[in-house]
Amino acid sequence: MLIKTLFDQAQLAEAAYAKFSNITDEDEIKNNLITLGFSKKQTDKFTEHWEVISHQPNLYSGFSATLFKNKHSGELVFANRGTETTFPELVSDVIVFGVRSLICDYISAKIIFKFYDKD
Repeated sequence: MLIKTLFDQAQLAEAAYAKFSNITDEDEIKNNLITLGFSKKQTDKFTEHWEVISHQPNLYSGFSATLFKNKHSGELVFANRGTETTFPELVSDVIVFGVRSLICDYISAKIIFKFYDKD
């Protein structure tokens, strides 16, 4: 795998942790990435190549994901966010983890992909 591919995947994985509330506002997306820890230059380069197609904020189960699209190739990347390391999130993972949580996550993933239907 090329280093650039690994770098892109690492940035997309990190960007999935951003709290996107308005995915149509590029300035807000950039501010969220900077708040997350991206540098200004890194943010500008990232948004030059990637756009946020859909974002599912944290659910009760802790699930959150973002669908990114490469502006040049059209490639779609579905980035799941991992568990945040706050105490309530960890407790929630332990208590809620099970069939109900998996079903909610599956439904949420289907919803996020529904927003991008090529047909």
